[in-house]
Amino acid sequence: MTTLTQSIVIGLAVIIAAYFLSTRPVTIKDATTHTTAWGVTMNSISVQGEWKVYADPDIFLLSIAVSSIGNTSAEAQTKTQSDIEQLRSIAQKAGIATKDIQTTQMSIYPEYEYLPSGATRTKWFRATHGLTIKIRDLKQVDTVISQVTFSDNVQIQSMAYDIDDKTDLYTEARKLGFEKAKQKATELAWLATVTLDKP
Repeated sequence: MTTLTQSIVIGLAVIIAAYFLSTRPVTIKDATTHTTAWGVTMNSISVQGEWKVYADPDIFLLSIAVSSIGNTSAEAQTKTQSDIEQLRSIAQKAGIATKDIQTTQMSIYPEYEYLPSGATRTKWFRATHGLTIKIRDLKQVDTVISQVTFSDNVQIQSMAYDIDDKTDLYTEARKLGFEKAKQKATELAWLATVTLDKP
């Protein structure tokens, strides 16, 4: 695996409906006054603006699961916990903070075998513990991946480059997407010879 990465795409679509003023007057009546207004709200232009923002990843997310079996649930849990502690030690030696090593799942359940008589009995117990490790120093990605697969009980479930804080990127994509939608609405209104109201 290589630490060379491609930019991550943040894409957002914005849909706006802009009411336009009709080309004929509409009379609104009530019990005391007669008012003429321009515009009917049922007349509208609906457009969609989509924009993508590119940014380089600054973190790597590694999801790992450890699964062990034992004659009892306690034995299975002890084996699993031993591997988990070794995984945590590997991550911490690579400079990964404790807050970036999070448990994502834990389970203990019996596995059964079927007897010739048709009955079942508990064969053993299986304990599973999942971790997600957030690697901020991307130069450590290859090292961590090669070290965490020290046992057949350890399985890498997923791994991906990502961006830790996407707030500013979402804001930029949302703004540009809205401006593109607004531009489309303005062009359609000009072609239809109507005047846009507020969206």
